[in-house]
Amino acid sequence: MEDGDEPPDHPKNESALIRITNDIRIRILLRSKGEKAVCQPATLDGHFTYRVRKNATNGYKEKSFLKYQRLEKPYILNNDPRTLMRPETKYEKDGIEDARLSKLEDEIYGITYVAFNEDIENGGTSICLATTQDFKKIKRRGIIGPRIRFEEAIELFGGNNTYYGERLSRELKEIRNEHGNINPFVMDKDPALLYDTESGEYIFFHRVDSSIQVAKAKDISDFQKQNFWRKHFSKLHEKTILCPGTNDSVEKWASEKVGMGGTPRLINEKLLCHVHGVEKTEGDNKVDYIYSGTFAEFNPTTYKLKSIIRDPLLRPREGYYFEEFSNGTKIRKYVNFPFDMLKDPDNPNILWNYSGEHDFAIETRSTNLEILLKGLSSPDNIIANWKGNRVLS
Repeated sequence: MEDGDEPPDHPKNESALIRITNDIRIRILLRSKGEKAVCQPATLDGHFTYRVRKNATNGYKEKSFLKYQRLEKPYILNNDPRTLMRPETKYEKDGIEDARLSKLEDEIYGITYVAFNEDIENGGTSICLATTQDFKKIKRRGIIGPRIRFEEAIELFGGNNTYYGERLSRELKEIRNEHGNINPFVMDKDPALLYDTESGEYIFFHRVDSSIQVAKAKDISDFQKQNFWRKHFSKLHEKTILCPGTNDSVEKWASEKVGMGGTPRLINEKLLCHVHGVEKTEGDNKVDYIYSGTFAEFNPTTYKLKSIIRDPLLRPREGYYFEEFSNGTKIRKYVNFPFDMLKDPDNPNILWNYSGEHDFAIETRSTNLEILLKGLSSPDNIIANWKGNRVLS
């Protein structure tokens, strides 16, 4: 990162805390300090959580923890970081990832996260929930997402000739080519949980395969019943609210996959959220992945998407990437992964966006709220114009 991105620890002038480029305010909130990476920031009511990746002796060579700090101002964290959650249970023994914050019933905070167990056949990813009143005492509520194996999922989708059935059949074949004749659980990621006070329903956003789906239930315990998820999988086509873009469209930046960027937030009476997308390019012994983010507006009753900025406003910075090698292939990832947003309490026309930058830092950058809402209301950005969704129409 550039030296000018991070100010002195105790600046005399508060304006020194942010760098302004073309009227966009950018601030590096955190950098990794001895950890392998910091990423995935979430904030609500001044609480701020983020994922820390640390070296470990497991097969994956790392584990993820959830850390906590207070957000004193939209661009200032206090200097008192502490570990909020560490891997404890069997299903999360190799990491706690993708944590998002929400308010549930009785003003309880929900922490929806992805638990990881590196056992390929019987572990994998599980969407889980923890709750807290004060971000000190944490109560784990267990797995609240689907735990359905590939073969059953493909059958529930309607077989190999359906959109999801064909895609998961191909993925299962690739897994078996590498790991033998196993039948692992389908991965589910990018969770976000809302409580609708009007309907008394819980709204559950998640990502099976490369698309975003939504489920609803009257009680959180419904999400812990696999029969609930079997019914959901049998109707996954109609539960899908966004598919990846296409390679020949404006949405090429999201042609590999799309996912929720965080928990939807009510901003100026609009239900807004980030959506992230991934573009994949391949060459001789190299693969590049570019992670970018955009903004979307949801219908606050149906929780279907109303509109989405089709060209991403949150892109990774040029020249920054992290690199790894797999079977002789060089893999580069260029990442801006938006995870949350906050309306400035002192300037109602500024929206602060919190992103993981290349997994080496956590950044906030501002957006002009008036311009953003105008863009979301543009006919060009209504969801009907997102070309990828025509696959499931």
